[in-house]
Amino acid sequence: MNLRNFNPDEDIPALARLVAAIQGGAPDEEMILSQLKSDGHDPARDRWVIEHPDQPGEFMAQGWIRFQTVQRAIFGGAVLDGWRRQGLGSLLLARAIARAQELKAGEITVYVDAKDDGARAFLERNGFGAVGDAWEMHAPGGMSIPAPEFPTGYFLRTYSELQHLPTLTALLNRAYYDLYGHAENFPGTVTVEYVGGQFERRPELYPPDGMYILLNMFGKAVGFIRAYRGSVIDAPGIVPEERRNNLHLPLLLTAMRHLRNQGAEALRLYSCGDIPETIETYKRSGFSLVARQIAFERGLPPGDEASVIPPK
Repeated sequence: MNLRNFNPDEDIPALARLVAAIQGGAPDEEMILSQLKSDGHDPARDRWVIEHPDQPGEFMAQGWIRFQTVQRAIFGGAVLDGWRRQGLGSLLLARAIARAQELKAGEITVYVDAKDDGARAFLERNGFGAVGDAWEMHAPGGMSIPAPEFPTGYFLRTYSELQHLPTLTALLNRAYYDLYGHAENFPGTVTVEYVGGQFERRPELYPPDGMYILLNMFGKAVGFIRAYRGSVIDAPGIVPEERRNNLHLPLLLTAMRHLRNQGAEALRLYSCGDIPETIETYKRSGFSLVARQIAFERGLPPGDEASVIPPK
């Protein structure tokens, strides 16, 4: 079988057809183009395809890697139905591990559906261990959104009002450092320069009036939430010493009302690293769980071989 590097100049239509065949629906080349522009991803070096042996110009599998930080690489892949459990995923994972080692990443992470016992067993055989959860939740349009009620002494500022990168950077590091899946997991990564660079590269993801900073009675920044792209919310981040003060729900309601005031109907919420008890809090705002993924991690010490044990 022919496993090769993805060619962004020629392969987008075939990749769109593969994704459509696996996920259902019509081919969406715009979605593929958006994925190719992800931070930390070089499409020509960090994405691979396996050509279909019986259908020239078509693919039966793809794999990719994205470097969230210099320390963490995230791998994803998909195999066409009928070609699974034949070692294609193993080939792609081995190529991804080799690429992560080439750039000296310290770990590689794979997210799998919590219900996919086969994928979980495959990763565990290959030295991966479960380290965290990622959640996707939806709220329907038309539902009423109550006004947020914060405990006495807390007050909100949008980033457009605050406009102070050092304060925001310090808050992000305190609020997300222990929630797996965030760049803040690595001390020294999320700097003022890093955050400012994100704002410049992807302004559509960081609207100043859609980023809310919560301050306590002493004026200390203790919570953060971000609403963007008209309907998307990233789950709140709260500094550890304030997490028992029932701040997740009013922060979420703040973001929901912000998007509703902009004309949004159905809303999407994404969370990395939150515990199930926090997810139950989000449900009280009207969100329901759509998907739960488990993050599996494998350390990549220097000299580690890119060996992969195929499925049984």
